[in-house]
Amino acid sequence: MASLLVALYRLARQHAEAEAERSGRMQSERLYAGGEDNWETVAMRSLIWGLGVDLADKPRRPDEAMIDTVHDVVVGWVAPDSDVYVEVANNITEAFQAAAQAAGPAGPGRDTR
Repeated sequence: MASLLVALYRLARQHAEAEAERSGRMQSERLYAGGEDNWETVAMRSLIWGLGVDLADKPRRPDEAMIDTVHDVVVGWVAPDSDVYVEVANNITEAFQAAAQAAGPAGPGRDTR
């Protein structure tokens, strides 16, 4: 979960900085487009700019390979030149739930990064 949040924070910040250069407004709307008001997007935005910032600033053991994979997948979803747009928060939520269910409950001593 921590690595996922770090990956999404890095993307949100990258998009916000690019938008600031283009328009002077620091925002990362590409990650939230299509579902700005749904619960998944609201939760994702809150987690990215809250816990994601903290984790990115002081990462303990981020999984850089996982961060790179999330980055590449999400960039493909929201690329301006893409023929299709994939709603990020909903798809991240579904993928995370499926992965968590497949992994089973975290037990004592289990690495939950």
